[in-house]
Amino acid sequence: MSNASRFNQRGIRVSSYGDVERFVIAFARGDLNLLILLGSHGLGKTRVVRQATASQACWLQGNTSPFGLYCQLWRNQNRPVVAIITNEWKTLNRNVAALQDRGHLVIFEPTALEVHLRTAEWFWDQEIFDFIGARLHLLVEPSMRHYLAAWELKQAGIDWRSLVLSRCLSGKALLVAQLQASPEYASEAERVRAFIASGGGSRATYFNLSKKLHAQAVTAPSIRLKSPPPPRRAADEALQAILRKWRGHFGDN
Repeated sequence: MSNASRFNQRGIRVSSYGDVERFVIAFARGDLNLLILLGSHGLGKTRVVRQATASQACWLQGNTSPFGLYCQLWRNQNRPVVAIITNEWKTLNRNVAALQDRGHLVIFEPTALEVHLRTAEWFWDQEIFDFIGARLHLLVEPSMRHYLAAWELKQAGIDWRSLVLSRCLSGKALLVAQLQASPEYASEAERVRAFIASGGGSRATYFNLSKKLHAQAVTAPSIRLKSPPPPRRAADEALQAILRKWRGHFGDN
């Protein structure tokens, strides 16, 4: 399955975390006056920037008034200012175009294997890691959040394999992938019978879809994870920040 670019902007396109880190480190040193880092969600862009800038940078997050922005910038004179790390960048007018022209727009488009290898540096569940690693070719849009979502489902006792696959596939192809991933079936003959019984089609349809699913398989290297599982948290801080931006009232009838 192709992983075509979803970004039409002109910029510096990079596909490895090492390349991104070189740009971010140069920005943290002050070599680059303006860096715009654009990439899909779940790639760990913010993590990379935080590690490179440590406590040296001023972070502007969420909405702020012009006066509030002025105050923050005044208090953090002569420090790098981190403000533009985004999943989407639109050149809507001349002012935005002028801003972009004065800086460096870096478009981060890693492969699923690149994201998988970086995830190995901090992820902890070997079963989930190996499961996704064997199906990297199915990921239309690689994201570290696939691993975290699977972990949450597994902790809740929910069929995480089927639901992880549903983030990548649909229709009869999804059914075939789910049957092949399920520990309930011991043979292809059993999976074929379940496929037919579920209304997926004939035996030939099952094997044709199975062949397509495995045609572009990527062999991920075997990696033994070393990170321990995290302590249970009351709520995700990033999710709380998103909810705080919502307007309106929750729970109103």
